[in-house]
Order: sequence, then structure tokens, then C-alpha cells
Amino acid sequence: MNDKVNEKTKEEIMPFTLAIQERIFATVLFDKKALENIHDLKPRYFENPILRDMTNLIINFFKKYSKVPEMDEFSEELVNLIENKGKHLPVPEKEYLDTFDEILSLKTSHLKYSKDLFLKFIRFQAFKEAIMESGQKLLGRFDFEGIIKKVNEAASIGSLEDGALRTLSSIEPKDVAWLWESRIPLGEITLLVGDPGVGKSYFSYFLSAQISKGGSWPDAPDKPIESGKVLILSTDEDPNYAIRPRSDAAGADADKITVLEGSHGEKGEIKILNLTRDIYRMEEIFKKNKEYRLWIIDTLTDYLGRLDSNKYSDVRWALIPVLALARKYNVAIVGILHCNKNTSLQVLYRIMGSMGFAAVARSIWIIAKDRD
Repeated sequence: MNDKVNEKTKEEIMPFTLAIQERIFATVLFDKKALENIHDLKPRYFENPILRDMTNLIINFFKKYSKVPEMDEFSEELVNLIENKGKHLPVPEKEYLDTFDEILSLKTSHLKYSKDLFLKFIRFQAFKEAIMESGQKLLGRFDFEGIIKKVNEAASIGSLEDGALRTLSSIEPKDVAWLWESRIPLGEITLLVGDPGVGKSYFSYFLSAQISKGGSWPDAPDKPIESGKVLILSTDEDPNYAIRPRSDAAGADADKITVLEGSHGEKGEIKILNLTRDIYRMEEIFKKNKEYRLWIIDTLTDYLGRLDSNKYSDVRWALIPVLALARKYNVAIVGILHCNKNTSLQVLYRIMGSMGFAAVARSIWIIAKDRD
């Protein structure tokens, strides 16, 4: 009888069993909706040292790339962790792999992100820490203000008070930095949109030529441009037959223009870069060389993986990390998109795919043939 009472009491005190904690972790890894609360999650909230290490991997990856790792990326991070720590792992390597298998199995068990459960978990842990610290340290020093502060911090978990509110006076005003004054901003996404064959790619090579050689823009021919490097991603144009000769014709400095080609799979097939998965590769490029000023993506939808380009939320989810990278390294992104066939629509609604593309972009160019 007493054992049953004790078990019930323990369950009431510690409602988050290991199985529930694994489920909470799995939602963070598999469900994009968990992103809105990831800043409130602390590795120490998990009792299991394996889950603590895995949570730390996700948080560090998110801080670096502004997104949760895909499954293959997380697997790679986990393998690196195991290899680097080796004998210093808190538990045997096999337990890490077994736990990972258990979490993978949850992906196929109709797993759904529960914001209430997630918030209940992190608030429970935050209040527990506040109470423990208050009892062990603050109360003994009669630091009642410190106790109130700790409790208020725990109460603010998951709310707007947790670092999201800033007075406007504390924010430094800055002018927009331009690649092309009032036309193409640095650190933002610009779209070149048009029907097939109107010269969208040609125009992008004109842009890259001017940047590479430090030329000038048509509306300011006497004002030299700050030269820099250009990165081109293209599925539509062949580097040998199109990109190189057209860039040469535009007067480009070929040494300052780089083309990132797809990698090769096990069977020799070409694998196109997926910006929702390989954003870290792009950061490595910009981190190693700060001279890049322009990044051309032709065609933008080809580099967003298998997401639904007609779905607003999917498009924004894919482009926000790309935008964050552009802002971090002050690079102008020029993404090329096609128009749909409905010529009766207003111009913005003719952009192929979701309006999410237009919503994220800061500047949009419509490329069309001169009627004259």
C-alpha cells in the first residue's frame, strides 16, 4: 500500500517520465512548429545525459544556421559528438545509438507538436530551478528580491517578456546598405521575375560583371562600384556554354566569380544543393571569404528541396535562414523566378509559386521585353 502511495507521489512530483521527455525532444527535432519556443529550451532540463547532449546539438546548430537540423545533418552531428568525446561520454556509445533509434521510431507514431506540453515541461523545470536556488542560496542570505526575480524569470518562460520586448529608444537606427542604390539592397533578397526567354539570367550576369570588375550602374555611370566576389548557383544555365561566355561578354572579372556545382552521389548522379538542408555549406563559403557581395540563385525554387513552393508557410520557413545568412555576411541575394501563365493577374500575383517569395523579398524586378 505504502509503495503504491509513494509511486503515485513520485509521479505527481516528477510528471515528466523519460518516455515523455524523449517525446518532447522528438517534437523539437521533427516538427517545425517547435521553432517558436526553441529559445526557451535548456539542455539541463532533461534528466537523461543523452537527451541533454542531443538537445545541445540542436541548439548549437540552430544558433549557427537559424534552423533545426534535418535528419541526416543531425545524424552527422551525433556521430561527430560520439567520435570527439570517445571515452569521455557519460554513458556507453551504444546507449546513444539506442536512444536515437527510439527517437526515430517516434517519427512514424503520428507525433504531433504539443505547445502546451512543451511549455509545461520547460516551465516546470524553470520553476524547479528557481525554487531550489531560492531555498539553497537566496533565502539564507535574506535575498527576497533575488527570490522574486528568479520566480518572475521562470514565470516569463514562453511569454513575450522573455527578451522579445525592447524600447524603440534602445534600437540604433541604420540606413539601408545598397549593392545598387535604391534598387538592390545588401543583406536582403531581391527577385528577378519574368517569363522564360526574356533575359533574366543575362541581366544577372550583367550585375555580376559590374560587381566583379568594380564597374558602374547605368543610372550613375561616373560613380564606380565597390568591387567584390560573386557566387552563382544555377540549374538553368551551363557554366561552359552560357555562364562563362555571357559573363565575358559583359566584361566580368572571371577570377572574382565562382560557380557552385552540385555534388556527386554514390552512383555518380549530380545532387543539387538544398538550401533547407545545406545552408551550413553556404555559411562556410561566406565565412572563409568576406569579399562576397552578390549571390545569384538561378532558379530559386530549384534549390529549396522538396518543399511545396505553392505553400506560403513552407516558402517562408525555407527562405528565412537564407535571409539571415545574407544579413549576417552583408551579401545581396538575387533569386530568379519564372512567371505563371495567367496574364490577367496583377504583376505580383504572376510570380510562380507562393506569395511567400514576394513577402520575404525586399526588392522585386519584373524582367520583360520592350514592347517597342
